[in-house]
Amino acid sequence: MRPIVYIILLIIIPSILLLYYNYKDFIFSSSAPEKENIEKENSREKAIISEDNEKPFMTVEQMPSFPGGEAEMHKYIASNLKYPEKAKEEGIQGRVTVRFVVSKQGDITNTVILRGIDPECDKEVVRMLKSMPRWIPGSQDGKTVPVYYTIPIIFKLNN
Repeated sequence: MRPIVYIILLIIIPSILLLYYNYKDFIFSSSAPEKENIEKENSREKAIISEDNEKPFMTVEQMPSFPGGEAEMHKYIASNLKYPEKAKEEGIQGRVTVRFVVSKQGDITNTVILRGIDPECDKEVVRMLKSMPRWIPGSQDGKTVPVYYTIPIIFKLNN
């Protein structure tokens, strides 16, 4: 095959998929609370800049990772996330999409709920994230840098 085909297959298509994954909630959402949340987030952009005046990266050569990998992160979430009693009683279920910054030191900062399901569930996600151990920070050009990280947290009741 021609070199241009390789470039398309190896660089452009994965880049489009990565952008889609990071922005799909923003692109396909249309409800007012989410837009309001994003507007609040944009107004706080200056606060998100780290003490080194470095704005967090969206993607980097080496993305931040939870100690032990993604499987360990899922175990940590499963064992430390507590379903709020009020949400259980009301039968609230769904996905909370949360974005945070993994700092140069691996700390989780600037937590923002992009899509919530209930204030109690949203608060629980933030509490759980704050209790996480330090992550392995992301790096760009061999230097550790702050990086945005977005994950969905599922709240599902067992019948």
